[in-house]
Amino acid sequence: EPYQLGSHLRSTYLNPSSPSHINGIRADLVQNDQVVVHAKAGGEGTVVFDSAIAVLQGLFPPNPNNVIELANGTKVITPLGGYQYIPVEMAPSGVNRALEPWTECPAFEQHIKNVYASHGFKEVAGSAGHFFGAICDHIFGRPTTFENAIYDFMNSQLTHKQTFMYRLPPTYIEQAHRYANYHENAIFADKETGGIGNIAGCTILHTILHSLQRITFDEDPLRLLLLETTYQPFISLFHMMEMVNKHPQLTAIHKHSSGIR
Repeated sequence: EPYQLGSHLRSTYLNPSSPSHINGIRADLVQNDQVVVHAKAGGEGTVVFDSAIAVLQGLFPPNPNNVIELANGTKVITPLGGYQYIPVEMAPSGVNRALEPWTECPAFEQHIKNVYASHGFKEVAGSAGHFFGAICDHIFGRPTTFENAIYDFMNSQLTHKQTFMYRLPPTYIEQAHRYANYHENAIFADKETGGIGNIAGCTILHTILHSLQRITFDEDPLRLLLLETTYQPFISLFHMMEMVNKHPQLTAIHKHSSGIR
C-alpha cells in the first residue's frame, strides 16, 4: 500500500501532464536538495520508517540512468537497476518535537489525566467494561482497561496470524476499533485550536508552513516535503480545521497508508 501511495503521488505531482505537476522538480533522477523526508521514530518500531522507504520507491522508482562515474572512468549503475537513495531524517523517540511532541511533556500528561477524569470518558469507560472483560482470553495477558489501547495489537494479530483470526469472536475487532477511536480522539483533540490536546497538529503544522515558505522562496531548491507519521497529527489537524464538524468520521484512527496532500 505505501508503494502504491508513492506511485499515486508520482503520477499526480511528478508527471508533467498532470494539472498538479510540481514546477521545477526533477522526476527522473531525484535531486536530493529538492526533497525533504521526515519519518517518526517512536514506539511503533521501524514500521513508519519502512513505510517511508516504500513510498519513496513508488515516488522515485529505480532508473537505469542513475549512474555513478568513478575516478578511473568506470560507470556503475546503482543496485537494483538504478535504485534511488533518498535521505530520511529521523529523531529519536522522546526528542522528536515535530512528529512526536507529546512525549515527556508535563502539560500533555496533565491533559491526559484531565480527560480520564472527565464525566464523558468515565461514562464510556463504564459501558466498555463488559467488552474489556470478555477480551481477556484473546490478548495474551495484556492489560484490559479502557486506558490501555489494545486495538493496534488486535488489528496486527488479525492481519498476520491466522490462528488469531479463527479464534476472535465476531464484532470484537469492530468494538475495539470504536473504543480506540473514542480514546484517541479524546486525547489528541482540544476545544481550543491552540490547546495542549492539539499539540500533535500544532507542531506538524509548523513544519508544513515552514517548508511552504521555503518552497515559495525562489532561491531555495526545496520542492517536496514528505512527512511520515502516525495518526495523532491527523486527528488534531481535523479538529483544528473544524473538518470533524462536517465529517464526524474523521474523529478516528485512520487506515494504514492514508495521506493528506
